[in-house]
Amino acid sequence: MIVLVQFSCGSDDDDSPASETDDDDDTLDELGECAVVNVEVLPPPQENILSREIVVQTEIPCSLSGRVTSENLRGYGSSIPEFSAEGTEHRFRFYGLAETSIFHYVFHLASLPEHIVAQGDFETSSLPSWAPRPILVEGADLADRKTWIVVTASADSPPMGTFALEIIDRDGRLRFYAEPKYGTPKASPEGGFFHGGDEMTRIGLDGSMDRLFVTDLNEPYLQKFHHYFYVNFEPLRYMLVFNMIGSGVMCDLTTPTDMAVGDGVAELDEDGHEIWRWSAFDHQDEIPPDAMDPVSCLLLYGDLGEGTIDWTHANSAFPVPDEDAFLISMRNVSRVVKVNHNTGDILWQLGNDLDFTWEDDESIGYQHDAQIMENGNLILFDNHFRRLDAPWSRVIEVELDTQSWTAKIVWELRFKYNMTNGTVEKLSNGNTLISTGGSFLVIEADPEENEVWRATYDLGNFGDWPGPVIHRATIYPSIWLDE
Repeated sequence: MIVLVQFSCGSDDDDSPASETDDDDDTLDELGECAVVNVEVLPPPQENILSREIVVQTEIPCSLSGRVTSENLRGYGSSIPEFSAEGTEHRFRFYGLAETSIFHYVFHLASLPEHIVAQGDFETSSLPSWAPRPILVEGADLADRKTWIVVTASADSPPMGTFALEIIDRDGRLRFYAEPKYGTPKASPEGGFFHGGDEMTRIGLDGSMDRLFVTDLNEPYLQKFHHYFYVNFEPLRYMLVFNMIGSGVMCDLTTPTDMAVGDGVAELDEDGHEIWRWSAFDHQDEIPPDAMDPVSCLLLYGDLGEGTIDWTHANSAFPVPDEDAFLISMRNVSRVVKVNHNTGDILWQLGNDLDFTWEDDESIGYQHDAQIMENGNLILFDNHFRRLDAPWSRVIEVELDTQSWTAKIVWELRFKYNMTNGTVEKLSNGNTLISTGGSFLVIEADPEENEVWRATYDLGNFGDWPGPVIHRATIYPSIWLDE
C-alpha cells in the first residue's frame, strides 16, 4: 500500500490537502523555506517487509534528515542516508522495523533538527507464520542495547526446510527477515551480509540479494559447501568446508568401502575460484576411517547419497590468529584438527586419546564451531554425544599447553542436551554468545559463567534434515539508536 501525504505552506487561497496523518502546524514549513510538496511511503520490499522507503519532495532544493519511532520499540531508527543531498527529491530508507507495528516518521532540515517539515505514520504487516520467533526472552533489561543478534534457523512448519535469516533485538522482536538459500551469514562492514554457500550472495538490509559468484570448486567434490563458509574482508578471501567421496570403512569399522564421505577445506579468491585445498583423505594415517562413531554412522547411513558413509562430517573451519594455520572441527570423529596452511601438515589433534591429555578426565563428542581466540585458548560447542553419564551439552574454553601437551577447561557453561548443531562466538565485551541447535536456545553468558541473556524458541520437534533447528547465532550492531 502507498501512503501519500501532501503538504503546503497554507496560503489563504490554497486548497491543496493537508497531511492524512497529522494536522499539526509543525508539519508545515512555517519559515517558508524548503516547503514540502508531498511525502510518499512506498510499499515494503517483498524480500524484507521490515524495511521501508519514504520519498519526500520539496519545492526548492534543500537537505533533509529523518527518523522513525514506534511506541512498541525502544529508541529510534535513523534515516539512510542520514542527510539527503541538496535537491528537491529526497529518498530515505529505514531499517530495523518490527512486524504489526505503527511507526511515526519525522523529517527536518538537515541544518536545523528542531525545524520539522513533515511527519506522519505508516504500519507494518505480519511476517509469515513459519518465521522463527522467540517465545521467551530473559535478561532483556540488562542486555547490551548496542547489539542485536543474527539468527539462522528452520522450523518444522510448512514450507518444510525454509531457511530463515533474521535479526532479533534484545527484547526478542524480529527486526530483519529474509529467506535465502542455506548458507553461512557474515555481517558486512557496509551493513547487511555476505552469505556463503553454493554461491556467495550480498544481502542488503532491505532483503535484496545480489549474487557475487557461484562457488567454483575444482573436482573432485560431492558437495561444494558443507556447513561452513568463512569470509575474511582484508584482504577479501573466502574459506569453505566441502566434502568428497573416497575409500573408508563401513559402519562395522572393518569392511572396506569406496563410498566414505570425507571433508576438506578450500580457499577461494574474491571471484569464487579455488586457489588452494586440503583434504582429510590425504591424512587417513592420522585420521583413520575407523575412528568414526559407529552409532552416528548407522544413524546417518546414506544421508549424503545412496550407500554413503559419513566419515568425518566437518562443521567449521577457522583461521588461527597470527598464524598461517587453520582449525577444522570434525564431528563424526569427535576431534579438532589444526593444520599448517602452507604445507597441509596436521600440527595437532584435540579429542579423546589424541595429542593432548585432558585434565580431570574430560572428553568431547560431536563438537561444533571450534576456534582459537586471541588469547590462544580454544573455544568450542561440545554436544557431548552419547555421554550417558553427562546428559547435557556445553560450551567450553580450553587452555592448550603444547609443551606438556595438556588440555585444561578454564570456562564452561552447560545447558539442555543437543545432539547436533551449536555455535559459539566470543564477544568484544568478554561475554560469549551461544546457539544450541536442536534445543532452540540463544544464550549470552559472562566470564563468570552466568547467563545474562537468553532467547528461547519453539521450532517444533527436532528430527531429520530439513528439520527444526537453530543453525547459527552471531552478534550484529544495533540498527536502531537509543534515545
